[in-house]
Amino acid sequence: MKILTSQSYSGRRPSLLLNIILIGSVFLIGLFFYSPASAQSADHIQNVFFGQDDGGDYISLDWVSSAPRNFGCERDAVTVWLNRTSPFGTSEGAITGGAQIIGDFYPNHTPSYSGFGKYGFASGFPSASCGTGEPILSTRLPQTLKAYLNPGWSPEQISFSADDFITVQINRYTYNIGFSTLIYNDPVQYYYEAPEEPLPALPFENVQLGYDENDKLVLDFDWVGVSRNIGLVAGINGQVRYDQQASFSADSSKDVSLTLENSFNQNHPIGTLFWLDSNIDLERGQHYTLPIVGLHRWQPTTGSIGCRSSSCSPLPKSSVDPFVGREFNSDDYLTFAFTDLEKSYALSDPTHYTFSEPQDVLPPEITVDSPEAKDYLRSDGLPIQVSASDDLSGLDSLSVSLDGETLSDGTESVDLFLLPLGDHTLSIQATDLAGNSVTETVSFRVVATASGLLADLERAYALGWISSKGSYTELHEAAEKVVKLTEEAEALGDGSSKKDQKQVEVKNDQIYKKLTKDLLESIEKYYPQDKLNQQARDVLVEDINWLLNN
Repeated sequence: MKILTSQSYSGRRPSLLLNIILIGSVFLIGLFFYSPASAQSADHIQNVFFGQDDGGDYISLDWVSSAPRNFGCERDAVTVWLNRTSPFGTSEGAITGGAQIIGDFYPNHTPSYSGFGKYGFASGFPSASCGTGEPILSTRLPQTLKAYLNPGWSPEQISFSADDFITVQINRYTYNIGFSTLIYNDPVQYYYEAPEEPLPALPFENVQLGYDENDKLVLDFDWVGVSRNIGLVAGINGQVRYDQQASFSADSSKDVSLTLENSFNQNHPIGTLFWLDSNIDLERGQHYTLPIVGLHRWQPTTGSIGCRSSSCSPLPKSSVDPFVGREFNSDDYLTFAFTDLEKSYALSDPTHYTFSEPQDVLPPEITVDSPEAKDYLRSDGLPIQVSASDDLSGLDSLSVSLDGETLSDGTESVDLFLLPLGDHTLSIQATDLAGNSVTETVSFRVVATASGLLADLERAYALGWISSKGSYTELHEAAEKVVKLTEEAEALGDGSSKKDQKQVEVKNDQIYKKLTKDLLESIEKYYPQDKLNQQARDVLVEDINWLLNN
């Protein structure tokens, strides 16, 4: 849009005041009647995107060209509007700097392309020389800009849905005249593109400020947001914000408002505000407990309490209550704000987290002394030696199951004789009084050996599963022979010499014959004659097949 200026004419020369009035009038008339339809149609902004990635919600766009110069020293600013269509003459809904957005559009107006303009979302270099020595904007285009939206920039808008959209404009601010004009309007509504697995709206969960089991003041929370290295500020009875720098607004309805400090070395005042922690690595899915070693009073009188050395310890309740003037109660609340150390993301959490004893969010600890993850014989006993402890809320229950079947309380061992050969799993579940549960498993295997076969045969006879003593004696002699042959074969080692190899082969052939002819065939012969029952047959046949196949 070109701004008309007064023309010279013959005759009496107008006064300087009249010139100023004429120029100002033309500008004001143009501004008043200007509409988005009169904006230049060139697509100065392209590839606009509104969505989310691993870093959070963001806006990106390509600024590809600049509009022709109008008048004087001018700077262009990209303005992004949330849920507004082609607005003009209003700032309502515009996304601006500081508390709302941070990133490539960093909110400091400096002689750089990504400098934040006072009148828009992202300002660039001047459209013409302003005598500042800065390059002209057109020489620095095209550029791609990306900025993350602060999820706490508005208490009503901490997350977005597919119904939210943005629109984009370019406004031009003329310094020596002092007003802004619309030079480009993109009529497209760019709707929010949500990922399949969106990030939580807020990165904190289970926030609790209170005293631990030792009556020390601590802050507990679960970090569910993106893993970051951040600077964290927190306050009691007031709103903490991060808007280019940390700030705290005390709640005038409260008799006391405080900011929190974590340690002397990390005490980093921004103005009059102290950081809870100015360098903390937070990993997604982890629980954190921060000791509070300093409190700073904001009203009605200033003052502080806390450790002033590099080896600070948490404040005890006996010191906090006299400083505050009373005990904390459920009406007291905590607020958060943070920025990551690269200044690429910030959050001012509007949530009020009430004061209470820290919740137990940690599960009990399980100790398993037995069983071990190894092979067992059917003749082995399986000792069950497990325990659990919980130092916070206390242990509520402990249960043990084998292959999905719950064992009765007080079970000290499991009889493996009745288990099938192969893999088995013992599961131990512990739950504390806060409802936190944890499960640990131990996998083991029940196997058969020659000596194990002999022991199983003896156990079956002792249980009365083999009714014929003569049949038992015959099977027992064959099983003893298998044990003897196996020991002799093992004594030959790996058969490194040809002679040893031959002897090992002979022993294995003899073992195979004993297993198949003297044992397996005899069992199948005696079973129909009721000399041994189904249970004895199943156990012994499974043992023999295991030895034949392993």
